[in-house]
Amino acid sequence: METNYLNNFEVLIKNMPVDEHGEHIKLKNWEGNDFDFLENKVEKSEIFITRKQIKEHVKKNEITKFLYKTMMWGYPNGYINVNKIEFRKLISQELIKYFEELNDSEELKFEELKIRQFKGIGFSTFSKFLYFLGKPIKFGDKLLKPLILDTQIAQRLSSSNFKNDKFENLNYDNLSKNYLEYLKYMDDKATELETEPENLELFLFIFGKIL
Repeated sequence: METNYLNNFEVLIKNMPVDEHGEHIKLKNWEGNDFDFLENKVEKSEIFITRKQIKEHVKKNEITKFLYKTMMWGYPNGYINVNKIEFRKLISQELIKYFEELNDSEELKFEELKIRQFKGIGFSTFSKFLYFLGKPIKFGDKLLKPLILDTQIAQRLSSSNFKNDKFENLNYDNLSKNYLEYLKYMDDKATELETEPENLELFLFIFGKIL
């Protein structure tokens, strides 16, 4: 799936419904948590969370809602991690304070981010936080838009269809190591296709496995 291949889907990529992309979350999958902060409930058993909703919380500096909703949006069937830490303990006061500080920044330096400091939060989840926070990340002389890089995107990029040597061995264990190169690659391709990097990310997430 090289650039020429992506060019075949240029119109589709440009029209990806990024902000409207959402997930239905059954609250029973998140038993034992306080959901008083949630809106848009359906009989208090199900909620629908979109990317736009989460971005709005960041704009309003509602960091607790942003973190909780990112987790639920990213893991609609419940969050499972090897440390078996309770969901509400993952969104610690330390994590909330840290992202409040990041939200006050104009730009971020990847090497200074506390990626491995928060127990139970892997890079896949951390990249979701960075994406919705929306602060550009410095890489050389460029400022790159943060994007989600999880195992599903990694599988798309490392597949034989994609034919990109840079990401041939991309997997869960080296996501953070390849993150800046991933952002640069997506930025370059999005520029070439005259669209936004997040449109390309959503295209790969939804269609990358079947095209």
